[in-house]
Amino acid sequence: MIDVDDLPADLQVLLTNDQAGPLLLHSAERKQTYLTGHSEYQTKTLDAEYRRDLAKHLAIHEPANYYPEGYYDRGEEIENTWTASSRQLYQNWLNLIVNKEKNYDRQEITL
Repeated sequence: MIDVDDLPADLQVLLTNDQAGPLLLHSAERKQTYLTGHSEYQTKTLDAEYRRDLAKHLAIHEPANYYPEGYYDRGEEIENTWTASSRQLYQNWLNLIVNKEKNYDRQEITL
């Protein structure tokens, strides 16, 4: 998790979560926006990374809210609950950029 105290002074946290930490950050000075996490992951990507790190005997915690109850015992499938939200996030972001270019004064909207 990103330590907020280690962030550059000009970086503003726009969206955060108690478990994951800062998710969306912005620097007006640099005109840059940062999105953390991996919402682009396929359904089993995190599972593969977790198992890889376990095999390396790294000190790692099981991903929270990822494996369904009974995943190991009954062989249940991981439910991908994030793809639609991820696509919508990126689509909204692209729409904002396109609309900013076409319809708005550059000083009115900040990303």
